[in-house]
Amino acid sequence: MHDLKFALRSLRKHPGFTAVVVLTLALGIGANSAIFSVVNSVLRRPLPYSDPDNLVLLWHRAEEAGVERLRISAPDVAEFRDVATTLHQFAFINGVSDVSVTGEGRPAHARVARVSHNLFTSLGVAPVLGRDFIPGEAVVPQAMVEDSTARIPPGVLLISHDVWHDRFAADSSVIGRAVALNGEGSIVIGVLPNGFALRLPPSAGFSTDIDMWTPIRSELDEYLRADGRLEDQDSDNTGVVIARLAAGATLADARAEMMTIAARQRSDIPAYREAGITIEVNRFHADTVAHVRPALLALLGAVGFVLLIACINVANLALSRAMSRQREMALRTAIGASRARLVRGVLVESAVLAGLGGLTGFVMALWGTDLLWRIRPTVLADAEWVTLDWSVVTFTTGATLIAALLFGAAPALDASLQGGLGALREFGATGVSGGRVRLRRILVISEVALSVVLLIGAGLMLRSVVRLQQVDPGFDPTGVWTFRLSLTDLAGYEGPAARARFLKDASDRLSTVRGVEAVGAIAGLPLGGESWTQPYGFGDEPREEWRRHRANFRMVTSGYFAAMGTRLLRGRSFTPDEDLTEARRVVIIDEQLAERLSADGGVLGRTIGFPLDGAPVVAEVVGVVETVRHESLLHEGRETIYVPYRQEASREVAMVVRSSGALGTPAATVRASIGELDPRVPVFDIRHMEQYVASALAPSRFTLLLIGSFAVIALGLAAIGLYGVVSHWVGQRVPEFGVRIALGARGVDVLRDVLKRGTALVTVGVATGVLLALVVTRVMQGLLFGVTAADPVTYLIITATVILVCAVATYLPARRASRVDPLVALRSE
Repeated sequence: MHDLKFALRSLRKHPGFTAVVVLTLALGIGANSAIFSVVNSVLRRPLPYSDPDNLVLLWHRAEEAGVERLRISAPDVAEFRDVATTLHQFAFINGVSDVSVTGEGRPAHARVARVSHNLFTSLGVAPVLGRDFIPGEAVVPQAMVEDSTARIPPGVLLISHDVWHDRFAADSSVIGRAVALNGEGSIVIGVLPNGFALRLPPSAGFSTDIDMWTPIRSELDEYLRADGRLEDQDSDNTGVVIARLAAGATLADARAEMMTIAARQRSDIPAYREAGITIEVNRFHADTVAHVRPALLALLGAVGFVLLIACINVANLALSRAMSRQREMALRTAIGASRARLVRGVLVESAVLAGLGGLTGFVMALWGTDLLWRIRPTVLADAEWVTLDWSVVTFTTGATLIAALLFGAAPALDASLQGGLGALREFGATGVSGGRVRLRRILVISEVALSVVLLIGAGLMLRSVVRLQQVDPGFDPTGVWTFRLSLTDLAGYEGPAARARFLKDASDRLSTVRGVEAVGAIAGLPLGGESWTQPYGFGDEPREEWRRHRANFRMVTSGYFAAMGTRLLRGRSFTPDEDLTEARRVVIIDEQLAERLSADGGVLGRTIGFPLDGAPVVAEVVGVVETVRHESLLHEGRETIYVPYRQEASREVAMVVRSSGALGTPAATVRASIGELDPRVPVFDIRHMEQYVASALAPSRFTLLLIGSFAVIALGLAAIGLYGVVSHWVGQRVPEFGVRIALGARGVDVLRDVLKRGTALVTVGVATGVLLALVVTRVMQGLLFGVTAADPVTYLIITATVILVCAVATYLPARRASRVDPLVALRSE
């Protein structure tokens, strides 16, 4: 207690030192705790399912076409279920549809997933109200499906907790109620737990924001394998497969068995053999976070550097304080204090500082975690369940505390070894241990080097974001509004002609709205997270060769390119007649595919073949448009083939409206226009196209913001450390400077001497940092766009910035040294 009181008094007498140490520790602890919490929650925390480590995801891989992953067809899942021994409980998510819900209150939009009856059993999730699906429930016999006069019984539904709360007012009597999905009757049989979500990777190809779940109404082995549509990702017979490892089986066992099954399928199925189909088996959790792992690990490395710099700075400050207390330590030793007594006193003082820093850092971490949740990009949607992990706080605080105690105890022990009266007689104003001086210089060099690495990383991210913002996405998002429609299972829209007519009428009606310049529609909005690729071949190639090429596949109406602001480079666009009739097969291709077809650009009139609805189609190229970045702004992606919407009329489509000014209330305008045509059609996801572009930029901006913030903190800490070293060195040499000035030295000579020493430290630190950055930033290459990890412009700018900041930190004490009054300096000595 005596040591504690003395430490508090001593720290109170030196508020500047105390504040800097506490703030330094708080920054290190707070930043690390916040980032570690996100990393732990997203990358390490098990998924909220039963025994999640045994869950796996299965995908098809088309080796010949270079396709990394495809959804698996239902008949394959039925085969896996029958023959696999290392995996069991195969669950199948066939797809997600947007529907109009009626039967309770006003019509509403909902996303409904079609799943196998055992999905929730496989995940270990039970309804909180009602019951789960029963095997065979709601399955419609094939004979009934083929009988147009048969009366199909109503389906059954599990609803999300949010739907139960918002639409049914959390009424427990909801079980057994009838609702209509696009006019088809269904019965609510259960309510899922609050917070339940199906977490799938983006490669799944459909939304995981699901409101209702319904069992697949056919047996999986009754689906057609549709060999000709093997690589058609829009096929209704494909989906995502979840399974569990069997007792005693390992992931390697499962992969080996599935590769054996894939080899047998290739020998039995010609289409699989031609495509080189294999089966990929990955752990569920690892698959769902793979797309965010590089960015999070980069942030983890950056914040680790901040913690290291903070510890180095604390060490520097501790050494400074130890040097300033050498007389005190020597005197206390001379009057009888033991070495253990001196060390204990310094340890208590260090513990107080670390405790204050840890407490402040914990508060900062709470605030930082909340801030990260607010600014997180869409790819970090799982951050909704991020909480501050006490184990992380304990670890980070413990590591910093150990560093503080070690760097505090060592100088105290060293001082206690100097002896008593002998130390006092020998000790002078310039009596500073050479070892300590060298240690402080090494620490400052380390701080500068680590700061350079962080700043170069931030600079590379900044250059990437600037380049991304300059990318031409292939369309002009200014003044463009989009919304989605779903015609799935709606009576009256069973055929392509009916759906095409509806879109034509909707476009015509919206075109009459004041300020609207163009209206179009597309299946698969750019940057909307939807992917549909198709094999294709040149007109004179045999069909077997089509699998060697793949392209994005989009169905559009005649007004789409004008509405999106996508430039027509050659030929013509689709005509209004082609929106409604299918007189002949025509396509428009993008510039990327045109260059592949013909180096001289002579592609108009040539033919391209591709599978459509399970049959080969050959179409004439009538136009070329600029390349659109459909999947990401980071890369052009695959070439694109556009076909008239009428030729492959998708049931789910996005409409695009370009306006010259404000549309008033776009949501009201859109819903009123579509409602006048058919109030059953759900209208949802009404957004400005610029929001899609902003979402595409968000991950890079998020990473830049955090790495940039950490880099600025690191540079500030390095500057403080450099200032402390030079300032302390100047303080120790004040008598020398006084003598030199008294003997005729000019102030500028003293200034030059001090700057020379500070510059030497900075130069070594910057050079070390650049070399280290050349190695470390290689791991960031996947996060960069338009620049390399060794971008010379970034290195030059960052080097100049660090030198400038450190020059200011050195100049301030150097200036003080050059203005020393010789009489005052000599009198104090």
